[in-house]
Amino acid sequence: IEIIEDTGTKQTTPGAKYKHYSPDTKVQLINRLDLIDKVLNRKSICILTTSDNIFKVKKLGYQYIDLGNNILDIATNFYHNLFLLDKKNLDIGYFFGIDFNNSSTSKALYNRLEKVIIQS
Repeated sequence: IEIIEDTGTKQTTPGAKYKHYSPDTKVQLINRLDLIDKVLNRKSICILTTSDNIFKVKKLGYQYIDLGNNILDIATNFYHNLFLLDKKNLDIGYFFGIDFNNSSTSKALYNRLEKVIIQS
């Protein structure tokens, strides 16, 4: 029988050991474009939205990042798009027009987005 001495160090799970990427740019989730803070200059705002909403965003003169056509596209490129937002060096990014359904991918994405919003 081998006795293993407790060294006092705790094992860490990968989820606790590593932090997901979180942008320096403030991020919010909106469901209507008219909710955007009118005090901010349009050039300091970026709208992260689905492909079918790009026309609305362009028409209002905002910068944008196309998240893709569906929830799988959005989830696949989520952190990459947050990185692109940071590279633009703007005041705020608004996620707009995302249809969160009851799929497990959608729930996981919404969870990640909530964490990013809280940390920004």
